[in-house]
Amino acid sequence: MLQGNLEEEYELVSRALSLEYASLLSFSFVQRLSLTGFYLADVVTGSEKDGLTPEQRSEIQESLVNTDAGLQQARSEVLELEEAGGEQRPRGAPLGPRSALVRTVDIVKRELGTLSQLLPGIKEQETTSEQPTTQLNIGEQLKVKAVNLKNEITKTKEAAALMADETGMLESLEAGLLEAIAFFAKETKIAQLALLGFGTSGSGESGMLRDLQNEVKVQRDRLAAFESEREVLSNLLQTVREEKAMLDDKCNDLEKQLEEVELQIRGE
Repeated sequence: MLQGNLEEEYELVSRALSLEYASLLSFSFVQRLSLTGFYLADVVTGSEKDGLTPEQRSEIQESLVNTDAGLQQARSEVLELEEAGGEQRPRGAPLGPRSALVRTVDIVKRELGTLSQLLPGIKEQETTSEQPTTQLNIGEQLKVKAVNLKNEITKTKEAAALMADETGMLESLEAGLLEAIAFFAKETKIAQLALLGFGTSGSGESGMLRDLQNEVKVQRDRLAAFESEREVLSNLLQTVREEKAMLDDKCNDLEKQLEEVELQIRGE
């Protein structure tokens, strides 16, 4: 009696954790795609002045389509999790975690739609030619250079700060994915042990044997999905860290250049 109650309680807890970790998988997927969407928005809006080459336009269009498709897939999966988890929300009630994730997906998809509408209106990038410049004396040239360097330093620091925030978010997601991987590795082992303990089955027990075999497959598939997402996320995290380091190096170099220019302005 006691053992039966414990087994039932474990199954309930295990199911609840499985749903929560499945939500984490969707959340990680959506966050990665959202970062891609923000990057595309930065590229598209930043190119309105200088234009785009045909190759850039094609790459952006392909990324917009792929990101939107990925978000639509994630949206469907989250809605399935809502149904499986029984997350029902009366009208006007606060959003649950999965409903909030659906809202995030919808917001990003709308932004991608806006970018798709902007893209055809962006001009072709023109071949740059040397423009005549007004002659300035050395002192004025140095002051202009100092202003440009300060502006570039500000933009670089802002970009580096954003990369730092993204790094923290991705590290948190990776930690959650590692927890989920440990959980589903244990669940897979339990399912395998149950199958091994079942032994050879008579024809009357074939249904139970199939159930145990299916459970092993389900747990293996879940584990593989989390390991795959963690690998993709880890690669993205490494890229973000490298970009953050490059921005830091760039900022240091710009600050050294600014220091030299300011010394020249002071005549030192």
